[in-house]
Amino acid sequence: MSNGQVDPVDWRSIRSWAGSQDRAFEELCFQLREPARPGWRTIKTAAPDGGVEWYNLAPNGRVHGFQVKYVHELDDLLPLARESLKAVGRNRPRRNVTRMVFMVCIDLPDPAHLRKGKPVVGARQRWEQAVAGWKMQLEGTEDIEVELLGSGELLEQLLAPGNEGRLWFFFQRRALGAEWLKEQFDRAARIASDRYTPQHHIPLPIASTLDACAAAGSFIERVKQRVEIFRTTVSDAQFAWQSRSAPAPDADAGRLASVAVRVEGQLARLSHIADELHLAVESVTAAGLPAERIAMAAENASEVVFDVRQAQREWFELVGGEEDKRAGDTDPIRFLLITLDRLSALCRSDEARAAEAKAWVLLGEAGQGKTHLLVDATRRALEAGRPAVTVFGELMAAEDPLTEIARQLGLGDVSHTVLLQAMDAAGAASDTRFLLMIDALNDAEEPGRWRSRLPQLWAEAEPYDHVAVVVSCRSSLKDVVLPADVSAHHVPCSDHPGFAGHEVEALESYLQKAPSALPRTPLLAPAFSNPLFVKLYCESLEALPEKQRGIAARTQHRSAVLTASFSAGPTRSTWRCTWMPVSGSRSER
Repeated sequence: MSNGQVDPVDWRSIRSWAGSQDRAFEELCFQLREPARPGWRTIKTAAPDGGVEWYNLAPNGRVHGFQVKYVHELDDLLPLARESLKAVGRNRPRRNVTRMVFMVCIDLPDPAHLRKGKPVVGARQRWEQAVAGWKMQLEGTEDIEVELLGSGELLEQLLAPGNEGRLWFFFQRRALGAEWLKEQFDRAARIASDRYTPQHHIPLPIASTLDACAAAGSFIERVKQRVEIFRTTVSDAQFAWQSRSAPAPDADAGRLASVAVRVEGQLARLSHIADELHLAVESVTAAGLPAERIAMAAENASEVVFDVRQAQREWFELVGGEEDKRAGDTDPIRFLLITLDRLSALCRSDEARAAEAKAWVLLGEAGQGKTHLLVDATRRALEAGRPAVTVFGELMAAEDPLTEIARQLGLGDVSHTVLLQAMDAAGAASDTRFLLMIDALNDAEEPGRWRSRLPQLWAEAEPYDHVAVVVSCRSSLKDVVLPADVSAHHVPCSDHPGFAGHEVEALESYLQKAPSALPRTPLLAPAFSNPLFVKLYCESLEALPEKQRGIAARTQHRSAVLTASFSAGPTRSTWRCTWMPVSGSRSER
């Protein structure tokens, strides 16, 4: 195979995915599915699936269900299809399936000959007879429209323009699969060399931005949890209002009624916003997170909450009593404001912006831990079953990034379209995004080329919902390397904080073999937030005799004996740590 071309498709040669060819065929059929009608939602099921792999849900509750069977003989298909249809009928009160489509990798031909003067019963006729019998025998299935999409129809879709990369991924076997990705990670770890030190890995909050960019479930779940807290708190506020004390008999009934209508109307509005956000996040997939829309909805809801608070104050003034003084977070109105503020902040964070943009730029000075972060993100992704690769700017000319990436990954001269389609297929098969990471753009042969090539790469990747692009660049060179209008592309940039806030953890990790050298007083020098500095500092400490380690750990001696110089080369930077003997009094030092 070259340039994404494959031999004629043999369904038996489909790659194994998640441990089986059945799973791969199911995923391929899902990716080839017919688009849901306008206003309908596509929902993928999990075991037990109620007889369908996925279904399209209409606004009126009507459902079109889809079931995939990786079988090669009709005799194998019939009992499996019957059980699925039986489950659909049994589940009818909860999921109103009116149309059922079976997708299989065989064709059911009609016979074209007679045997002993009698027509031969062909596979198609056997299928139709079986379906007719099931609809009479199985409860809840009599009015379900049953269809079959066979090998011919599926091949027609698979071979249509736009599916070249999908064809390449599912039938090329090794490339972009779990074993192949592990080999690429091992290679990346070797190239990164001492810039990737897994034995001294310190979990840092900034890593969550990479997970969000990949649309990992953990980040999406955090957004869903915030929305659910909002819905619950709206219900609490409605209940609290309904449970308010009755007004005094001499209160102004007309004004009270007006205020009550205002409060109840605004609470109903909040309930509607909460329900809309619930529907929005429940249907979120790796294809995209509407973070900006959610943030705006949360901010609009906050304005409504302020109006509710003001109206309730008017109510209590009219009834002549004190405003309800619930303490702390037990006040639902106060808690609503806190909840909405947190939801808005989360959806405007770099994490959410990276998730929405499917792209992220990581900045940081030399030795700040950018390479380690990206390579370790690859490790974590692969361990979680998510596809990811890290390639290196130092091995690129930045002339034709996707072609250079394909060659760096050993894929040959595969076209841009086929490469991105294949990555998209791998991401979709994992229900996440394929994380394509390029470390150190500034180390490219011609780093200035990235000013035009990076926007081109973003544009080429944009149509693929299951591909995310992450790049890193040295902060001091960003004006030379990055396009001037990164913000115009809606791609967030974040500065790597290094070990800031985690300096002691880092030192404890590096000084496991020399605990006597651990600092006994606070670390005040900002250099200790730089991972490369910490690494060389600890290596030089470990090289000292045991007695000198304890002396060096004290603040006054640490500042006296350590000199660090920073010298920048054309593509690399070097820290040099030198331990110097201490003598004389403090004033002399």
